[in-house]
Amino acid sequence: MDRRIIYPGSIPLDADQLLQGQWTKEALGRVLDTVYGEQVSSAIGFAITLSGSALSFGVGIGVVNAWGVVDYTAVGGQGGGVAASSVPVTNQYINDTPQTVSGLSSGTTYTIYAVCQETDTDETVLPFYNATTPSQTQAGPNNTGSNLPTRRNANVTIVAATAAPSAPATGVVVPLYTLVIPSGATAASAGTLTSLQPFYMTIPELQAAVKTLLAETTNYLPAGSPQGASQQTYFQPTPSSTTGWTNQLTYTLIVPHDGYIHAITHANCSNTQPSSCQLTLQINGSSYNTSTANNPGTVASDTTVSTMSLSGVMHVKKGDSIEIVSYYGAPQSANTFAEVGQTLSYMYHPSLNN
Repeated sequence: MDRRIIYPGSIPLDADQLLQGQWTKEALGRVLDTVYGEQVSSAIGFAITLSGSALSFGVGIGVVNAWGVVDYTAVGGQGGGVAASSVPVTNQYINDTPQTVSGLSSGTTYTIYAVCQETDTDETVLPFYNATTPSQTQAGPNNTGSNLPTRRNANVTIVAATAAPSAPATGVVVPLYTLVIPSGATAASAGTLTSLQPFYMTIPELQAAVKTLLAETTNYLPAGSPQGASQQTYFQPTPSSTTGWTNQLTYTLIVPHDGYIHAITHANCSNTQPSSCQLTLQINGSSYNTSTANNPGTVASDTTVSTMSLSGVMHVKKGDSIEIVSYYGAPQSANTFAEVGQTLSYMYHPSLNN
């Protein structure tokens, strides 16, 4: 953030204060750019109250942050002032007084817009220094008694329209809501109001949402598995088995939020004669995908430990009933198996934007 340097004894200039205001505005815009990103519009407030007796609605106070330039026009004047600044930055516009929008029609879909602009307001007759008679002040420049604006106001006007209004020369237009009023309605309260993209979560709201999400996820996970869920089971088939067998591990769960299921399974066997084993992993029940299955085929070993691993990922939807299945089998043979082991584990990753 730039700051103006002023020296004792120097002649004070209007640009000293005007530039400080301009630089402060730019610094605030950079903070907003850091939080939301450049060329992103955001809003807070603007609570809508739909009338229950007329085709109108009220709008509460609110703030819009929108991309623009530091100053669209010069500030100040009378031989001084500061030129317009075309430096791109996010600007802040404030609606500090509740507004009412009327004249709506039934059977119409409206977009509620925030028309944001900067205007020079609060005009008044200012006292000016009188070089001819220093003991007397002049009323306005050159003692003309004319008014001058004393505040550059970044304001918001709420408009409901079926097409976007033109952007002001010193501002932007940001859509906030859609309002659908059904045919035959005599009051706006019969309509359907939907908020649009600019209403992002605040940091406290985001923190609360993450805590809730983590709490729900933790409640769904088995005890002792804070990072997901895992299970381990070993099977000891009868030595010298001459019949084929299949061991199965199964998980079932209800998905608490949209996200992804990551599953992995391992198996191994130690034998004294050549053998072949097979491992399969399936994730079933997703609304986005019907099933995912992995099968590496046949793995052979000869008096060694044969280790097989499979993994799979499935996009899942909130409320899905998911089944994760791992099959580990050996064909019918006269092989002698010293031991067989199988594990199945999974991890659930929520999508925070859902």
